[in-house]
Amino acid sequence: MSLKYDPEWFAVAGPIVEATKRIPPLPVHDVEARRQRSRISYAAWARFHEAAVAASAAAASTDPNSVPLEPKPSITHTTHTVTAHDGHSLTLHQFGPPLLSNSPPSPAILHIHGGGMIIRHMDQQLRLPRLHAGTSHLPVFSIDYRVAPESPSPTPLEDAYSALTFLHTHSQLLHIDPSKIAIVGESAGGGLAAGVSLLARDRNLQPPLAKQILIYPMLDDRTTTSTAIAPFATWSYADNLTAWSALLGKDTVGTDKVSPYSAPARAAGTIGLHGLPPTYIDVGGLDIFLHEDLEFAAQLAKAGVEVEVQVYPGVPHAFEMIAPGVEVTRRARENRARVMRGFYRSNDDGKTERSVL
Repeated sequence: MSLKYDPEWFAVAGPIVEATKRIPPLPVHDVEARRQRSRISYAAWARFHEAAVAASAAAASTDPNSVPLEPKPSITHTTHTVTAHDGHSLTLHQFGPPLLSNSPPSPAILHIHGGGMIIRHMDQQLRLPRLHAGTSHLPVFSIDYRVAPESPSPTPLEDAYSALTFLHTHSQLLHIDPSKIAIVGESAGGGLAAGVSLLARDRNLQPPLAKQILIYPMLDDRTTTSTAIAPFATWSYADNLTAWSALLGKDTVGTDKVSPYSAPARAAGTIGLHGLPPTYIDVGGLDIFLHEDLEFAAQLAKAGVEVEVQVYPGVPHAFEMIAPGVEVTRRARENRARVMRGFYRSNDDGKTERSVL
């Protein structure tokens, strides 16, 4: 049976997808054009999201069985300054419900945003860690790491790792429990999250990460050859080649010189995937990252790592941003929220940790 879009998703996203297909493809290695396209896309996705939130809130006001798309807890936003490995100052955004000073230290989430390794934080991207804080009821820290090609590998990875060590060294001040930190990333952020997990293992960071949550992660620099997914892709093989080349260098991408920390799909055959934290991965069935993500999950399982995989048929990369109110997005959002709410619960004695709220 041939590949096809999820009908409900396409009913909402179809006009956007078809309009995008009529735009001439961007030249390979044109980073600035992709940055400009992303600014336009994120602005449009923000409007879609706001409209969907308003519609769900209106429905919930009249239907007691309707669940609002986005929770409305009290969320604070503060920033911290993180010093990177080379002395550069980075901004770490903190979102979360107010924590009571007399409560136990809270579990926490380190969030790494997407953007193909070439796009920095934008205001629209801050909506996602805010949403994670609202659905998980935990503090979420999102790092504004440097990107390629201005800051090639390993700078983005080391920036993200610096954010993790900041949470450890400042855990008492931040009122968080360093033994209960999960790392979460989408797309390029998912690839960086996987790389940070490998670094934390190999640098013997203690206490170790409690969980890695990888949302359609960008893991393999060798995913540059077109497949049957290509006509459905919102992040194309040309985009991927451009991004990985910017990060690694045109003469390095796809060769044996690539570090497994920068492209974690390579870790199974080099430094290994043993000893990593329990892992959650999800990806759309029409995402060019589908095969590398499934293979990474299989290799994690072979290495003895606890892994959960969710595949959403009929949707491409970043599917939830284009159609935030449809069923497949709701399922993905609920699964991610479930994992973020549950990663810190202890099974050592059969008891459940008390919520921080």
